[in-house]
Amino acid sequence: MHTAEEEYYVFLRFADGNISHALMALDHIQKTDIEFVRLSLLKDAAISYCRPFKQSCGSFNKNLKPLDNSFVPSTLIKIHKELLDLRDQVFAHTDLDVRSAVLHCWTSDPSPIFPIQFKGYDYPQLLSRTEEIRSLFNNVLTNIRDRESAMEAQFANTLTNAASINKQSETTT
Repeated sequence: MHTAEEEYYVFLRFADGNISHALMALDHIQKTDIEFVRLSLLKDAAISYCRPFKQSCGSFNKNLKPLDNSFVPSTLIKIHKELLDLRDQVFAHTDLDVRSAVLHCWTSDPSPIFPIQFKGYDYPQLLSRTEEIRSLFNNVLTNIRDRESAMEAQFANTLTNAASINKQSETTT
């Protein structure tokens, strides 16, 4: 990579891979009846999908700009935000405020017990929305690939112009 623009293109290519991976994980959800595996694949899909929308470090830009909502169709922004929140608060982090965690103390002999009450997440409900999630992933992937193609055309044009200038300078010398 020689420029910040090339770095962003590389970032888009990684984003393409992340969303493609998320789609593969969704495909495998349908191939198993084991709930633990289905939920693990769902979490993997959500985390992979969200990765390009989160802050990353680059070479030219130490804080590489993540994808913005322009890549997300407005009709799917709600599920997009829901997945980002789940990734941030539940899947990749343990945000206690979201879970409304409460510590209790049950006294008993010989020692007290300290159970924790917390709000869970309705994973089966999210699993039932797999096709909506797939639509989101596919639409975002299409938008990423459109941006990649535009940048590739720009790069090719720059190379063609550079080659033309080199050829002209060779004929004049």
